[in-house]
Amino acid sequence: MIANYVDFGIAFRKARADYDRYIRNRPRAVFAQTDPNIAEVPDRDENLEVHIRTYVIDPLLEALNWQNGKNIVIEAFLRDQFTNTRRRLDYLGHERDAVYPLLIVEAKRPNAPFIDVTQSLQPGRNYIYSETQLLADALHYLKDSQQPKVPLLKVWSDWLSDVRTYCLNTHNNTGRMPQRVVITNGAWLIIFKDPEDAFCGDARPAESEIFLFRSVRSIEDSTRLVFELLDYNRIATFNRPISPAEISVHFAVEEFEVGINALQVSYSDVAAGYCAIPTVNVIPEIFLRHRRGGWIRVTSGRPDPLPHRPRDLDQHLADVAAVHATLMGQVEAAVQHRVPILSIEEHYKRHLHVELPGVRSNGTDRFLVLTGNQSHFIKHRSDFEQCRYHWLHLAAADGQAPSNIPPSVSTSPRTHFGSNAETAHCSHATVQTLKSVQIGADNRRRYPPRDGAEDGPFCKLWGFETFLCCRRCVFQPVCGQAVGAMMPCRPDKGAGA
Repeated sequence: MIANYVDFGIAFRKARADYDRYIRNRPRAVFAQTDPNIAEVPDRDENLEVHIRTYVIDPLLEALNWQNGKNIVIEAFLRDQFTNTRRRLDYLGHERDAVYPLLIVEAKRPNAPFIDVTQSLQPGRNYIYSETQLLADALHYLKDSQQPKVPLLKVWSDWLSDVRTYCLNTHNNTGRMPQRVVITNGAWLIIFKDPEDAFCGDARPAESEIFLFRSVRSIEDSTRLVFELLDYNRIATFNRPISPAEISVHFAVEEFEVGINALQVSYSDVAAGYCAIPTVNVIPEIFLRHRRGGWIRVTSGRPDPLPHRPRDLDQHLADVAAVHATLMGQVEAAVQHRVPILSIEEHYKRHLHVELPGVRSNGTDRFLVLTGNQSHFIKHRSDFEQCRYHWLHLAAADGQAPSNIPPSVSTSPRTHFGSNAETAHCSHATVQTLKSVQIGADNRRRYPPRDGAEDGPFCKLWGFETFLCCRRCVFQPVCGQAVGAMMPCRPDKGAGA
């Protein structure tokens, strides 16, 4: 692993020197024997894209800790949703574990021109643009054709259009925009630090988020900046969990404005005799929001199993709360200031769920669940402890019991809160219907605020828990905005109790 920009600079300079010595210059000496008129040919790099990729761009990416087969794919397939054709990305960098897109690199042949304007058709007139201004204006025109068209080299107009298409399709297909986009021919380098700003929406991109290095010397003189912008470990930190001790290693500690508690949840079916029982482990974590956008995950690394016996639940909640409190103390010691922790309601009120969903699935059985300023997605108590529909026999007496209620923990349906869980359990059929309703294009607007996958169930916990009482769920204030009036909850047991 390359740990610092000095080692990166050494690796890049070696790759360039080897390319110039063995690939760029050596063939010309050979051609002097095969082409007697070679001296009349301008001395420019006529090699192919494959040469510069193999001898310069591949080593450059490896020196930035992008490793083929581990966190970057060469010639990655991409489905173009606009034409329904399959295209190829030169390089697609991804998060090592969750395979989220992090980096797109578009490679160009060695003699590809650096960004420039076309020649003016009016004699004596010269266009005056800074290179970043030219890029920003050209991208603005691609976003909004009503904007003035800039006199950009046609080949660059085509390249920017292609890269924008790659980014939009990556976002459409994965739900995520890459963290960085690069265009390079191994001698010059352009980095888009904020691809969403550069390629999405209709606003003019911020020039401050576009970094240009117009020559090998420029890259060599800026190895620290290039390493900070493109090092895999720095980019992936926004996706992978880190320990409190790592915060100050990767970030300026004063840059974090707010945080929110979370749990990493993993679900598995564990064999028990002739049947299986559900096992849910939770790891307390805290998300911190960077002032420039983006969230980092700080983890305790301490798993705690959700208990199978209802009487053990209070102790589990207390244990998780203690771990979260310790983690918060470690975080504040690392950043050297108090970090306000948002409630779930405040998170959604600020529309931060667009950046950081309430529940994010990392696969079929792995989830990241926000808990706001609480420590767990399960609340200790609710105002409806004596609700009639905690008890199956009372729900059945009213003709409201669903047919699939398990008596205790269950793998099908997935729940830790069968009918024996009483005040943490719900036995009402209407609630099950509301939880399981599929949210799609036809009804999405009737169930705001939503942040889950299209065509997913309304209940945010449905992937691993189906019978927890909604009043005991930390998301109830948010979900209640959409379905609160339809809920059958009542404060007492009523007749026949």
